[in-house]
Formats: sequence, C-alpha cells, structure tokens
Amino acid sequence: MEIGNPKQVLSFLPCAAHFDTYVYGTNITCDIPRIDSSAACMTSHGGYYNQSLSSSASRGDPLKHVSEDIAKRWAKDHVTLGDNTSLQTFDFSLPDAQLHGLQPQAEIGVGANSTFIAALKDAGTVSSRSYSLFWGDEFTEQHRDGSVVFGGYDKAIIGDSRVTKAFNRSDPDCPQGMMVRLTAIHLSSESGTVANIFDGLEPLDACLEFTMRNIMALPFNYGDRIIKGMGAERADEHNNGRYGGVLANTAVVTPNSATFKGNLSITVEGAVTINFTTEQLLFNDHFIDSSGLVQTNTNLTNVPLLIEYPARKSRLGGMFFSSAYLMVNHDKDEFTIAEARAAQGQPDIVGIDTANDCVAWLNGTTLSEEPSTPAAPTPTPDSDAKKLSTGTIAGIAIGAVAGIALIVGVGFLIWRRIRQIPPPQHAATDDEKYAFQAPEPPSELPSHEAYIENRQQAAELDGGFRATELR
Repeated sequence: MEIGNPKQVLSFLPCAAHFDTYVYGTNITCDIPRIDSSAACMTSHGGYYNQSLSSSASRGDPLKHVSEDIAKRWAKDHVTLGDNTSLQTFDFSLPDAQLHGLQPQAEIGVGANSTFIAALKDAGTVSSRSYSLFWGDEFTEQHRDGSVVFGGYDKAIIGDSRVTKAFNRSDPDCPQGMMVRLTAIHLSSESGTVANIFDGLEPLDACLEFTMRNIMALPFNYGDRIIKGMGAERADEHNNGRYGGVLANTAVVTPNSATFKGNLSITVEGAVTINFTTEQLLFNDHFIDSSGLVQTNTNLTNVPLLIEYPARKSRLGGMFFSSAYLMVNHDKDEFTIAEARAAQGQPDIVGIDTANDCVAWLNGTTLSEEPSTPAAPTPTPDSDAKKLSTGTIAGIAIGAVAGIALIVGVGFLIWRRIRQIPPPQHAATDDEKYAFQAPEPPSELPSHEAYIENRQQAAELDGGFRATELR
C-alpha cells in the first residue's frame, strides 16, 4: 500500500481486533528484544511513514476515533492500492509507541466498524463490508501466494468443506469476535500411527487472531503432546523461543530431533478438517540482522505453535490460514472458515453485494443468487444472470505472497538478490538468532495488481524469506 505524495510504500497487517488503521512514523522505536539497529527496527514495522515528506498530508480528526483511543496523533493522506484504486483522504493513526510487543507491524483494522473498509465502500470501490484472507506458505519449498480480497473472495482457493459462524463479541478475551470450537486434533505419521491429542482432554474454544504469526496458541498440556508426538526435543529452556524471533515466541526444537514425517490435522466445529504437512510444521529459524536483512539460522527448528503456561484462551493464528481460507461478511455479522485447496490455480475473484443478496465475478458482467452459506458462496454463471449496474464493483484483490501477516513488503528486489547469494559465513550470535518478520513480493492476482517497479525507490527492507505484504 502506498501513502502520500510522493508515494511512500508501506506494508500492513490486517487486524480484526481494531477498527482503525495504524501507521508507524519515523519517531517510533522498537520494543522488541534483539532488534538493536534502526534498519532492523524499520523492517519489523513494515517501513516508516514520513508525514513531512508528503504534500498531500494533513492533520486528522481524533474525535472521529474515540472508540479505540489507542493513539492520540492522527493524520490524513492519499492512500493508493494498486494502479486504479485510491482513497483521496483517509484518516490513520501515528502511534507514539508500539501497539503490541510481539506484533510490531503497521495494521489495517478490519473489525466490524473498520474505517478502511467503510472508506472503500463509501467510495463505491466495493459493494459490501466483507473481506477474505489466505496466508500462503513462505517456509515450504514450493512457496504459495497469499492474498487479501476486500469486498469478496477468491473462489479458486476454497475447498469443499466449510463452516459458517455468527460473530460472538461477548468474550473480552476475543475482541475479534470470531470464536470456534476445535473438536479434534490428530498427529498422523507416515508409518500410519495416529495420535489423538485430545485423548483424555476437553475440546478447545479458540479465537481467530491472525495477527499472531503461528498456526495456533494452545495450553501446555495440549501443545506438549504435539511436540512429544513428533519426537522433537526442546531447544530452549522455556516452552517457546525467545521474544523477537521472526516467528515471535514460537516453539523451537533441535534440528537433529526434527525428523517427524506426517501431518497435523485440526477439526473445526466437527465440520471442516484443516491439514498441515511436515514442511509447514518444521522449518529453520529466521532472524533479522543489523542491516535489516532476514537471515536463516540452521541451529534452531521452528514448530509454529505457541505453547502457553499458564493457559490462556486458545487462538488460531495467521499461519492456520496457510491451509484454510477465511471469509468475513460484516454486513451479515458472520464469518466462514473453509479448507484451502492444496493446488493453487489461477485466481477466480468473486465479489459480494450484500444489499442485493448477490455475488459477482470480478469482470463485472454477471450476477448469481447467493447460496445458503453467503460468506462462502460457490456460484456458477447463469445464462439468465443480470448485468451489473453502473458503479457496482465486485471487489478488490490485494495480492501478497506467503503470509499476509509478515512484515515489510518493500524489499522485492533485495529479496530476489538475497536468494542468489550464499548465507553469511559466520554463525548467528544469540543477539542475531531472534528477530521478527520480513517482506515479500506481491502475487499475480489479475485485478488491481500491486505495483512493484517503484518499490526500489522505497527503503528496501529485505524479504530474506518469502514473507507478505498488503499493497
């Protein structure tokens, strides 16, 4: 996403717990252990917005944002998504301090009263207060693009099984309002052995928190069974790795013990089972070095679980949606989790027009009646379908690669170069081994393609592994 005139390229993470958008300015510092340089700090925040460099910037109105009251400084500027979509004057906050200790990236609030989605709808860019999210795979050998679609969803990713739930905002421990019950977790090895993680334990109620860059967070007695079921040995004296890693506070094991072959399956509401392969469960640790580049640390192996003791509410993180797909329709106050197809085809973007109870292909030529699960429709063209009226827009596809929730995306060119050079000769020090997240190039979505050629003019924050951005 680009802000200001001239455009400043920044990377954002969608946050379902907030309504407003938060952008870090040049005055911000890092509250992350082992992020000890300005370059690494900038990488972790997704880039910096310099209001003084934008001729289109003006002061925002804080009285419009009293509901969240997280930050006091507000700005207003021109926002661009791709080549053809823009908001002439959009309000966002410039926090004086980092909002979250373990998630330092700039955020687009996509909660029920999202100012960003409302601005898109008021501008006639989308025809519903809906969005969908697919994280993608950044650590597997075959990387897979992730995406966010405002005003619709990508039909090509959605598998056959899904479950739709109403929002439940009664639990203060789940401000996102998206609660599901996990009815089964199984660990299956290639030898045919199947371990029931819930054996003798209760099902788990989990909150969707895709700003958390893990598959899930769960109590110690559940998570410990998964680690032991893999035959892995902890590489840290704590339940998880240290704060500041690319996967913050994630469980780490010794590489020699990371020999498990199989998959982990998580069943949601007894209706849809999401599977994770060995590649998604065990991979090398990454860290941000002092120059702001992401490096690989082969002395640790990550298991993307946050194992908590004492137990907190279980949560499904962003990486859960590397094998699942999330669709949210605020107009109907419901959300859908679907299995994601294992094979990635060409994007097939479908927009949702809640007011007219219909969906539309992105080319804006056909409509069809919405099926019984409107947050996750699977329409087929109808010869009698109506033409879209002028001004009705199906949706915006905002492309990303491998994990919407990763850090900066302005390092596309550096990412290409880093992949072609060998890793550093020296072993990572303790201060280097743990960092935060990093950047990535946009995907090949056909509509409103993220423009990358001018990214080399931005502060090039490296994507030393395949991370993701919202452009």
